Amino acid sequence: MTGAPTLKRGFPPPPRLQVVWQAARRMAGLGGDLPNPYDPTRMGTIYPGQNMNQLKRVMIFVDGTNLLFRLAAEKLSVSRLSYLFTQYHLAHRGREIARIYFYTVQQKVDEAEKIHGKDFLEGIRTVLGDGIQTPGGVKEKAVDALLVADLIYHAASRNCDEAILISHDTDFVYAIKRVEDFGCTTAVGGICSAVPERLKNSCDRVFEIPTGWIVNQNFGRRLP
Repeated sequence: MTGAPTLKRGFPPPPRLQVVWQAARRMAGLGGDLPNPYDPTRMGTIYPGQNMNQLKRVMIFVDGTNLLFRLAAEKLSVSRLSYLFTQYHLAHRGREIARIYFYTVQQKVDEAEKIHGKDFLEGIRTVLGDGIQTPGGVKEKAVDALLVADLIYHAASRNCDEAILISHDTDFVYAIKRVEDFGCTTAVGGICSAVPERLKNSCDRVFEIPTGWIVNQNFGRRLP
């Protein structure tokens, strides 16, 4: 094709091709399974001055019900949750975010979309447990078990170099330790409040995304 750009081995491809690939992947609704053929970090070449962290992949596992509780306590509406992780540098530290998982039940997803909008979980893979309606509200079943299963599976399969848990629930302490047994580094992120000490002591690093930053960056707004 006349005027088509050429890729030279050992040189990063034109940024325009990377943009085209990313746009095509979004239009196709694909996640992180297919490699980007124009991504220099996947072409087997390390370039002078390249940050080695950029060659590593992270996966983010969000305790969805716990997070929704935190946002409600802060009276905060977030239009698109994924932006908190992609735009807050301490969350990924320049590494590729291979995938973001969100664990909850359908009833909670329906409520979240009413509060935060239809795009709240855009770009995030939702994993649903069973929501059982009781006189006292919705009782969740198997949600935490699904998160733990995916967390350990992806670490054991080496699908990521770092596993990031977004939760304040100390029940995940042992699961984090098991992830490290497979050589995967771990992080725990807190949103709108500090991470409990037990979780801090169980992982390699901790970061916290404060409410003020979310509002100041226009990723969220205060509810009346």
